[in-house]
Amino acid sequence: ARTDLKPFQIDGRFDIIATGSLLGVRGYGKSEKRAEGGQDSVPVGYETVIEMHPLDFEEFLWSKGYSNTIACDLLNHLVSIKPFTNDLLLVFNQLFYEFCLLGGRPSAVVAFLKTNSINTAIDLQIKILQAFENECFKFSGTIDPKKLVSVYSSVPIQLSKTNKKFQYRVLNKNARARDYQTSVDWLVSSLMFCKSESLQYLELPLKGNTDPSKFKLYYSDTSLLISSFDEESRRRFRVNRDFSINDFSINKGALVENIVAEALFKQNLNLYYFKKENSTLNVDFLLRTQNELVPVDVKVVNKNSKVLSTLVGLNSSYPDIKRAIKIGSSNIAIKD
Repeated sequence: ARTDLKPFQIDGRFDIIATGSLLGVRGYGKSEKRAEGGQDSVPVGYETVIEMHPLDFEEFLWSKGYSNTIACDLLNHLVSIKPFTNDLLLVFNQLFYEFCLLGGRPSAVVAFLKTNSINTAIDLQIKILQAFENECFKFSGTIDPKKLVSVYSSVPIQLSKTNKKFQYRVLNKNARARDYQTSVDWLVSSLMFCKSESLQYLELPLKGNTDPSKFKLYYSDTSLLISSFDEESRRRFRVNRDFSINDFSINKGALVENIVAEALFKQNLNLYYFKKENSTLNVDFLLRTQNELVPVDVKVVNKNSKVLSTLVGLNSSYPDIKRAIKIGSSNIAIKD
């Protein structure tokens, strides 16, 4: 079917849109050539591939009936560092937490809009997770699907730990990286998960500065992380329509950190983090501009960031870091 797109493009009378499940990873692992990314017969030059992500917050607002100008207004507040009014902050905080719970799968959002039922949306998300697990068996190629599912099922457990670094021993006590690395790569290629790499040093350039043995895995759709929790954890969201950031503090901040990872990933930004061994210096995310390394600290509760105070300022020993971002439930502000 994919090869047959070529004559349509040559003919020119029709515009053809094709969608497919896990097209980028089908056959992954069957041979070295195919593992690098593709099909046997891709019509090179005759198709434009668009990578689809789950809905972002702006698209979620569209589904709720908000106009394009709303997102522009929100962005202008951020760019100009203009605080929101209390009323505006309350409304959009509520909408954002609703988005985090309902997620980016259009079918789940539509189900909620039609029924006004959180239960219906979460039940549908659980079915999506079950369908993905089935696809692990269908599209895994020569990769052991049981290993795929083992890695996939462990992600909520990994994120629930204080140290969210992916640990193979969570899979089983004898697990080794060489046995599961291909499974991790397949899951990242599926776009169900995004990978954050560990920096060895807080400096530019980033290429060659990562430690391949250390990484974190996040869901590309936080709602699916919520749906992967046990029933008792999910019940908190099912019964509480007026949920807030405090509800997202369960599982040691896993949800809040995943929300930020998801947002950065949807902007096609590479994810990095830093943790200094035998030290409290732990940076959740690091972004880069052309000349700067920008640390991002994620707070479940609104309090000062000791980490950012260490990294930014006159006494800082990190010349590539000139400014930093703290993300939490507070209003927009700038300090130091």
